[in-house]
Amino acid sequence: MAKKNPNVKYGRCNNIGNCSKANAKEIIEIPLGEDFVCPECGGALSEVVGDPGTKSKMVIIGVAAVVVLGGIGLYLGLSGGGTTAKPVETEQTDPVTPPGGSPTGNGVVEPVVAVEAIVIKETEKDLQLAAGDEAQLTVELSPIGASDKLSWTSSDDAVATVSESGLVTAVKAGRATVKVSTSESAKSASVDVTVKKDAPARINLPYGYFEGPTNDGGKPNGFGIAYVTKSYSLDLKNRDKETLDLKPGDKIMNAKFKDGNLQQGELQRKDGTRKTIQIGG
Repeated sequence: MAKKNPNVKYGRCNNIGNCSKANAKEIIEIPLGEDFVCPECGGALSEVVGDPGTKSKMVIIGVAAVVVLGGIGLYLGLSGGGTTAKPVETEQTDPVTPPGGSPTGNGVVEPVVAVEAIVIKETEKDLQLAAGDEAQLTVELSPIGASDKLSWTSSDDAVATVSESGLVTAVKAGRATVKVSTSESAKSASVDVTVKKDAPARINLPYGYFEGPTNDGGKPNGFGIAYVTKSYSLDLKNRDKETLDLKPGDKIMNAKFKDGNLQQGELQRKDGTRKTIQIGG
């Protein structure tokens, strides 16, 4: 055979028993750029390097190698002056997962991206809620693709509670801080939650309206303010059978009601004058 041609690759077919070129251990020349396969059977060739004219210098790439294909290996060994091929059983093991990684279905281990920062989207301002309201908090982790286990806590469950998913429930008037923390990276973020006091009830009166607490029947009951919007003669129900003329613009401050009946208060006239009111006695 002529000296090695730099414009071709040399190889041998391993399809012994099914290909005459493989049986003859023939060295096959394949022009560079063409598929490196046997022109007779189409099987892949093992490349021969060195001087094809000197048998002692020829080396077959891949000799004594095991190629794993779905649990079946192909063993290429030197037999005489050529190669033999036979299937061998190989043991398929589960992928080894290093710390911080997770195996995928194809055996490739994907590393876990550590959390560098965590932000609650609703932290641009305090979360304002009324008792009984709910608000779903959401977080953003960075960098993109980062993941970690999150835990939520409230500084005062009597004011506001928070679920494992970040759902805040306002309980009663007050202020609490809701915090979210990551498990592995020890990052955290928080948001202040203010639960507003209930607006005082506005109850109509014969001479105006009352703002303050009520009983179960919806009648004024407790301390509040009575606003006078129309002229009215208030019966003080005392021994002298006195009455008190109320005029639009007057207010009864610290007005104490019981089950809808005014008991006492301080009348503030529109002109600034004041008078203590006591009903009965």
